[in-house]
Amino acid sequence: MFAPRMSQPAAPQGATTTDLFLEKLAARPMPAWPVCILLAVVLALLFVALHVALSAIMPARTDLAILVPAILLAGLGGGFLTAFATLLFCLVSLWALPLAGLPVPVPAPAAITGFVLGGSLCGIIGAALRHAIGKLYKARNRLQAAIREQLNASTRQTEDALSQTRQDFYSVADTVPVMLWLSDTDNRTRFVNRAYFDFAGKTAEQMTGGEWKGLLHPDDYATTLDQFKRGILSHQPFQLQARYRRHDGQYRWVRSILQPRYDRAGAHQGITGTAFDVTEAEEAAARIQESEARFRTIADSAPAIIWMVDADGHTQFGNRRFRSIFNGKPPRHLINAMRDMTAPEDLPAFDKTIQDAMRAKRRFSYLGPIYHPAYGTRWLHTEAAPRYDLQDQLTGYTGVSLDVTESQRAERELKRSNERLEERVNAALAEKDAAEAELVRAHRLEAVGRLTGGVAHDFNNLLTVIMGGLEIIRKTDDPARRQKMAEAALAAARRGERLTGQLLAFSRRQNLRPASIDLNALIREGEPLLHKAVGDGMTLQFKLKRGLAPTLVDAAKFEAALINLLVNARDASPSDARICVETADYMVIPPAAPMLALNLPASEPAHTGTVHPSDLQPGRYIRVTVADNGAGMTDDVLKRVFEPFFTTKGVGHGTGLGLSQVYGFTRQSGGSISIQSTPDKGTRINLFLPWHTLSPPPAEAAPDAEPRDTQPAPDASGEPDADAAPIRLLMVEDDPGVAEVTATFLRTEGFAVDLARNATEALTCLQTHSYDVLLSDILMPGGISGIELARRVAVECPDVHIILSSGFPGEVEALRQTPWAFLPKPYTPGQLRALLAHKKDQTP
Repeated sequence: MFAPRMSQPAAPQGATTTDLFLEKLAARPMPAWPVCILLAVVLALLFVALHVALSAIMPARTDLAILVPAILLAGLGGGFLTAFATLLFCLVSLWALPLAGLPVPVPAPAAITGFVLGGSLCGIIGAALRHAIGKLYKARNRLQAAIREQLNASTRQTEDALSQTRQDFYSVADTVPVMLWLSDTDNRTRFVNRAYFDFAGKTAEQMTGGEWKGLLHPDDYATTLDQFKRGILSHQPFQLQARYRRHDGQYRWVRSILQPRYDRAGAHQGITGTAFDVTEAEEAAARIQESEARFRTIADSAPAIIWMVDADGHTQFGNRRFRSIFNGKPPRHLINAMRDMTAPEDLPAFDKTIQDAMRAKRRFSYLGPIYHPAYGTRWLHTEAAPRYDLQDQLTGYTGVSLDVTESQRAERELKRSNERLEERVNAALAEKDAAEAELVRAHRLEAVGRLTGGVAHDFNNLLTVIMGGLEIIRKTDDPARRQKMAEAALAAARRGERLTGQLLAFSRRQNLRPASIDLNALIREGEPLLHKAVGDGMTLQFKLKRGLAPTLVDAAKFEAALINLLVNARDASPSDARICVETADYMVIPPAAPMLALNLPASEPAHTGTVHPSDLQPGRYIRVTVADNGAGMTDDVLKRVFEPFFTTKGVGHGTGLGLSQVYGFTRQSGGSISIQSTPDKGTRINLFLPWHTLSPPPAEAAPDAEPRDTQPAPDASGEPDADAAPIRLLMVEDDPGVAEVTATFLRTEGFAVDLARNATEALTCLQTHSYDVLLSDILMPGGISGIELARRVAVECPDVHIILSSGFPGEVEALRQTPWAFLPKPYTPGQLRALLAHKKDQTP
């Protein structure tokens, strides 16, 4: 049976018939042996018949060579076997032809031999050629198959890459937030991305190419189509911007960028389009334009000069008033133009303001006059602020200039008016101060009058006793009566001394001996006396702070002040009243900080400014409070409570010096006093004494230090020693009465006394005589005080024992740092005797 035909590749262009025959022959496989025998028979008969025909036509020219192509063709068609069979059949046919009676000459043996050799050779050649053509065909087929496989693989890779590229392009195109599309030369849409679909609501298959025209806003239709046609004809990229109806029916501003696309040959293939929604940008631009229009309207209607310059000072904007100043022609460089209108004397300040602002890139303010050719001298107040871009770079300044000429003129007028008003106010205040000073002086005179009247009243009583007693002593010889009158006169004198001490305490001139003491301990020690001062019917309570209450005061004067306060509380309270003595720490904070109590629990409120007086200096204090639940005081009484001789008690029940003495003692001790009182509810009197660290008690004073005691010593009685050697004493006293009495007493005590009326006479006496003791008053006429005299005597006569005396205790402060003894007036002969006793005992 026939073998199936192999698929044959297409023939190459330009192939001949022979080439096609050989290609078909090589493409066929070697036939089976029956086919080979049949092919050999057919070829042999065909060529033998041809040989017979030619022999009949051309007997002389006929040979066996015509049979050789049959053998060659048999070798080509069926191989060597077919060629050999064909040769054999040809020989058989040549032998059988004559036998059949055909007029064919019998070939010669040599011709047959040549035919056999030639035919065999041609058969071999044909078979070999068939075999070679088959191999070449197979090789070509293998080469073509390899080429096809390689081409197929390359094509698949190219198609895969193209597909991936197309997929990537689609992904990118669907990702970008702009609309993309492709159209062909017939304006049919070939591709749209997702953004395009989201806007139009259609896919590429639904787009026909011209439906975008139906999306145009009616107002933009004609203009946009005209621009589109002209852009297509230009074969150049072009842009369109119009309003298109989105799939939701809303019109949006869309800007399109269209660009022609071409193939490799340069043939026009259609359009590539990109479009994006610019509605927000258009609306923002519209808002900006509207804002700029509003700004210009506002700026033009503002009654001020509004301007803008760049970083170099060049004018960028000016409102209507700005343009009117420059006659509608704003200067190119505003800063220079303003500088040209500034007066020469104001240029340094102007230049410094501008340069400092430009250098520091900060806002600036300037007030100064300028000269305008049309308006003359005008005052401008300019405020300017810097402008920055998104990169925080200075882009210029925006400023406002106000014409403040009228306000400057009004300010000058107001200043002159204020000056005149200030003069009038000062004059009125001066008159007020004078009136207040006169009123204060009148009050002082009134207080001094009351003080003088009170002192005169009390001293008149005392002088009546003294004068009457002395008169009786002078006229009577009865020793008992004389002794009685002398004691009465001496008691009156001592009452006068106490009265003087109270007056000095009020004036804060009393002689204090401050010491570091614990007020709590002092109050506890004096508790029995304090209970007696209050009486048995009332309740006296003590609320003393924990720990110590250290301060620096005169203990005796503090006890006297406390007793004064308790007596006042007792007199102002009912018989069953309750009086309380309290001590506490107290801190006065400067006004800038809140006032806090010291050593109090956190839950307790701090003391406020209503507890202590306003004149109390910041610092730490011990507060001593005497509180009662008595009648209290009205505001009128509180205003006068510290005035001397002011009392609310009845006649004969008080001198009015108790609170005055307490006030003077407290102020002289470095503290202050305040009163809180409500009528019918009671009174709280607060003493604020400076806090002081306790110091160890001083050692016992030596005998030589006893004269330094500024308090009068108790009267010492004793008779003078008649056997003792007289001590020379120089007494310096300007009062003849005091000098006479003291000198008489000293002489009776065994002193040799010389008198001098002033320091000059004393120095003269010291130059001519030697003395053991100098007893000098402090305040004397002649220009030299007792203290100056003592200094000179201490240098010139160091062996002289110096004693100073004065009836003005304020001099004690000047004597605290000196080694001299002090004897306050009035003093008794006993006090003087005690002061001089130690010196007299040392005299041989």
